[in-house]
Amino acid sequence: MSSSTNIAIAIDRLIAVLFPLRIRITSSRSSCTIALIWLFSVAIASAELFVARAAEVYFQGDIVKVCVETWEKPLLGLIYWWLNTVCLCFIPFIVLMVTYSILVNVLWKRRAPGNEDTSRDQLAIRAKRKVVKMLLTIVVMFGVCWTPLGIIIMFLEYNNDLVFTPGSKLMSIYIALHWLAMAHSSVNPIIYGFMNDNFRDDLKGLFKKLRLFSSVRSASTEHAP
Repeated sequence: MSSSTNIAIAIDRLIAVLFPLRIRITSSRSSCTIALIWLFSVAIASAELFVARAAEVYFQGDIVKVCVETWEKPLLGLIYWWLNTVCLCFIPFIVLMVTYSILVNVLWKRRAPGNEDTSRDQLAIRAKRKVVKMLLTIVVMFGVCWTPLGIIIMFLEYNNDLVFTPGSKLMSIYIALHWLAMAHSSVNPIIYGFMNDNFRDDLKGLFKKLRLFSSVRSASTEHAP
C-alpha cells in the first residue's frame, strides 16, 4: 500500500506542476484514488489467504510452527511473487525516478516573471534546491527500503533448497529486510517534516488547533453543572 500511495502522490505532483490550470485534483478524485489503492493492495495480498498455512517443522531438537505456502504448482508461486515484486517494488521505484526527474527538470528551468531581481532569484534558487534535495531523498529512501526485500524474495524463490528455518541467518536477513520495507511507511512524513517548510507549518497549525480544541473542551467541562 505504501508503494501505491507513493505512485499516486508522484503522479499528482507531476500533474499539478505540468498542468496547473487544466486538471484539478478534486476531493472525489482523491477518494476514488484512495479506494483504488486499497482495492489493489487487498487484491494483491489476498492470495496469501488461500496458500499460506501453518506447518510444524523439526528444528534444533524441537518442533516449531512456521508459515509456509502451499501452491498447487510451484510455477504459480513463482509468477505470483514476480508480479508482487514488480508491482510493489520495481515499478514504483521506476515511476518515482521518472516523475520526480521530470519535476526537477521543469522546476529548475522555470523562471519567475518580470525583470531580474538578484535577491528574489537567489531565494528562488535556494527554494528549488530544497525541493530537489527532498525529491531525491524520497526516491533514494524508497529504493533503500524496498529494493533489498524484492531481491531477497526472488533469490529465495529460485533457491528453494536453502535452509530457511527459524533462527537461521537467512531467516534473520529476510526479517530485517522485511522490517526495513514496512518501515518505509513512516519515512516520508519524517522527510517532509525535516525538509518541507509548508508541511511543518501545517503540522504546527494542526497541533495548535488540537490544543485549542482541548482547552475549550476542558473549560466547558469545568463550567458544566
